[in-house]
Amino acid sequence: MPFPITKRQNYAAEHEQLDPIADNATIFEQLFTREFPIEFLLAAEVAQIRTFMFPSGSKLLHRTGEFEKNSLKRLDDTRGILVEMGRDGFDSPRAKTMAEHLNKIHGFYNIPNEEFLYTLSTFVFDVCDFINVYGWRKLTRTEELAIYYTYCEMGRLMHIQNIPDTFEGFRAWRDAYAAEHKGYDLANEKVTNGIFKGLRQSVPWFIRPFIVSFSFSLAEPELPDYLGYRRPRPFVRGFYQALMGIRKRFNRYFTLWDVWSFEEMVTSNFKSYPKGYNPLSLGPTKLIRAMRKQQATKEFT
Repeated sequence: MPFPITKRQNYAAEHEQLDPIADNATIFEQLFTREFPIEFLLAAEVAQIRTFMFPSGSKLLHRTGEFEKNSLKRLDDTRGILVEMGRDGFDSPRAKTMAEHLNKIHGFYNIPNEEFLYTLSTFVFDVCDFINVYGWRKLTRTEELAIYYTYCEMGRLMHIQNIPDTFEGFRAWRDAYAAEHKGYDLANEKVTNGIFKGLRQSVPWFIRPFIVSFSFSLAEPELPDYLGYRRPRPFVRGFYQALMGIRKRFNRYFTLWDVWSFEEMVTSNFKSYPKGYNPLSLGPTKLIRAMRKQQATKEFT
């Protein structure tokens, strides 16, 4: 078996020779699986928590009870759908099938377009910002644009309307939306409790006590205020920041992902589906049953 740590390869110069629109899939795949896989994963978790600071969305999630009653399955379903959509690229038949599946799930609820748009923005800006702070190097302009165009493709598959047509325009919209709509509500807190429950179930036992403090230490200091949590103490936040700094320096020179497959690691770690999953069964159980019933009725008639 090869030694699991190899010398770091920097793809930035190669990416600067590519077009962020035409070659976004190539750039994105290398960033996601080779250069910053853990950053993508951590940024996605923090980003999902950040969406709970908007009471309108949290109240709907609280009414469904999915995060509070089936938190681990909800996390696995979300990750599974995203993996399936991105596995062959967002312009692939697989991505279109999974987008249609996700759209049917969302169709059971009256969700405003702007909430979908904000969630889409987290995939772009939370990832870019997280990598630029905690990654072993900063993203180039081309790489940031490639991430933006990649997720714009996903947004169009999900029929999200009014996606700003520039990176800067999307960020400005996102900042304005957050300033206007964020605020504390009890539903924010209850849904956040649910996601932390799921995250604890998804990691080894010895990591569980640190999930909350670690997550909030990597986010903006005021985020816990909107979710009914206490801010991590300065020395706790400083400790985690120092650990991430050590990790950054190590990753500047060495990587694990030339030997280990990040995609295999992610797709093999679904505790809700130890024997694997059917992609079209991902989602809240009651909604999947309702969708199958609708399909059967449609076929019968």
